Amino acid sequence: MESEGYRIDINALCCRLGLGRLLRPAVSVSGGLLHRCFRAETENGLYMVKALNPQIMKREAAMRNYIFAENVTRQAQAGGLPAISAEVIDGEWMHLLDGQYYMIFPWVGGAAVTVGTADCGKAACMGELLARLHGLDFAALAEAVDWTFEVPLTDWAGQAAKAEGSPEWKKALEEYVPVLAAMQDAAAKAAVLLARDMVISHRDLDQKNVLWCKDEPMLIDWESAGAVPPMVELLEVARYWSGADAGTPEAEAFRACIRGYIRGGGVLTESWEEAISVGYAGKLGWLAYNVNRALGVEASDESERVLGMAQVMGTLRAIEVQKRQEPLIRAWLNEAKEEV
Repeated sequence: MESEGYRIDINALCCRLGLGRLLRPAVSVSGGLLHRCFRAETENGLYMVKALNPQIMKREAAMRNYIFAENVTRQAQAGGLPAISAEVIDGEWMHLLDGQYYMIFPWVGGAAVTVGTADCGKAACMGELLARLHGLDFAALAEAVDWTFEVPLTDWAGQAAKAEGSPEWKKALEEYVPVLAAMQDAAAKAAVLLARDMVISHRDLDQKNVLWCKDEPMLIDWESAGAVPPMVELLEVARYWSGADAGTPEAEAFRACIRGYIRGGGVLTESWEEAISVGYAGKLGWLAYNVNRALGVEASDESERVLGMAQVMGTLRAIEVQKRQEPLIRAWLNEAKEEV
């Protein structure tokens, strides 16, 4: 299991933490696109072990961000939200073994739905959960959060120029440079206005980060938790759960998410146009990160570089899809505003 960058030894970790001897080799499972996750069955139970990306953990703010995110998760749990937090073992929930950081979670028997799936019931449920999350009192964490809401600026042409040779992703990025620059500029201007109204929230509630046991959701992977304008996150969640990432969003699922948000106590504000512009910021940030992975700047090994290249191409396609959907989304948002 050992590769350059990662130094993963699940058996030694379980023994060190008193989780018991592995009954069978740990199995790699899907766990997002940043870290490596494993299903570990031991004498004492079943666990999900997350081996944190060494490149991420080198960042100066990484540990501080994880501490904050775990505190948000536990506060959400205390507020009645179905949030899954890390196991505390010997008083710690972050574990270091031979230079590799880990987090241990209880194994949850639910399953995530396929990204791009549209389901009115689940969309309404997510809207309601989001409203409840936005309504929680996170005052105890207010001093620990970065309330700055800015869109990082990337020199897209300069990044593309750094790629050696003519890989496919470089050509694609070069073609998109004018579009990306315009989106980035619009998002940055809108962010200034939206920064006046922010809440602490999850910030990554797509399908992969919600496990369902029958019809009961469990919210996982809180590491992106932080401050966000509520309408930006609502728009993002409504897009996710109406199937927008698969192509054409379903109107009823989108509306169900908005209605669920209102039913959960959420309040719609007059900031949809800004929210639409800022709605590209997440994908722009993910694109910038994966360009650096493709260039080897943020890659732990060659497999990370390859993943970065694939994500550059996929993210560019996703941005194009989102751009095509904009008129439809705008019309539905205006309808929702009239219904209130």
